[in-house]
Amino acid sequence: LYKERGIELCIVVTNVNRRREEYCHVKTTPDMPIRKALRMTIGIPGIFSAIFHGDHGQTDTYVDGGVLCNYPIHAFDGWYLSMFPEDSFLQQITSLDNIADIMLKRFDKVNDKSLGFLLYSDDEEELLRDCLEERLGPPNSPSEPSPPTKLL
Repeated sequence: LYKERGIELCIVVTNVNRRREEYCHVKTTPDMPIRKALRMTIGIPGIFSAIFHGDHGQTDTYVDGGVLCNYPIHAFDGWYLSMFPEDSFLQQITSLDNIADIMLKRFDKVNDKSLGFLLYSDDEEELLRDCLEERLGPPNSPSEPSPPTKLL
């Protein structure tokens, strides 16, 4: 998709063996077919079976990315999935002593070009609402549409 159209697609999957989310993206998994990443992320426990994927001599079990990362709006923030040459992994790693810090901060710089939305109602608790409001600030939309419509 990236080679043919220049479109960056990021599919988040959960690696059960390593107990972490992984990002299937042209930068991290350039040879993985999109259909395989999609099948991995629809591995919903109890509904669709998990997928086994081998990489570097080890086979891991993958399920829905939403198990650990249900709202991955941060995926295009920071340097981790950036395609700019200055954001390559080797450019970011200045020393092996601080690799843990660098990986923790890989999504730190917010990309204001990312589009994300979350639908929720005022009368129910929404766990991801705080995440969105922390990123954008509290909603400033009026409780009634402006101008008034026939639906209201």
